[in-house]
Amino acid sequence: MTITTLLLMASVDPRLGAMTKVYVQPVDDLQDDRPVAACVVQHLPTALPLTIVETPEEADVTLKIKARRQSSGFSAALSTMNGVRVSDVITSAWIDDKAVWEGHATVRLERIQRALARPASAEEDFCQLADASIDNIRVAMRKARGK
Repeated sequence: MTITTLLLMASVDPRLGAMTKVYVQPVDDLQDDRPVAACVVQHLPTALPLTIVETPEEADVTLKIKARRQSSGFSAALSTMNGVRVSDVITSAWIDDKAVWEGHATVRLERIQRALARPASAEEDFCQLADASIDNIRVAMRKARGK
């Protein structure tokens, strides 16, 4: 697996470094956003000193998750033949209905083409995207703290 990260905001709002409570929201409930957001909710509290809250009103920051897992179409068929599937996730942090940070991660899932190779499940792919998103959040928090 290869992860490419791109942090899209030149400066990071210092409030990101101080956040302790986050609300995680998929951008589109009918796309890959929902299962990736569910993995973020599951993995975030163990990866970072953050608490997941139930409503945006309780949160210091709302994290919006937009994911695209390559699963169908010509490019997916072509990449599967090459043993590589590319998926990406965009995470944005919102405070007071204003975007204060955005991070983009591309995950290249390389598959060994063997008869006995077990393909990754969709859930594993979703959680790898979530973990890439969490890594971006960690970098943004450290940058906000000046580290």
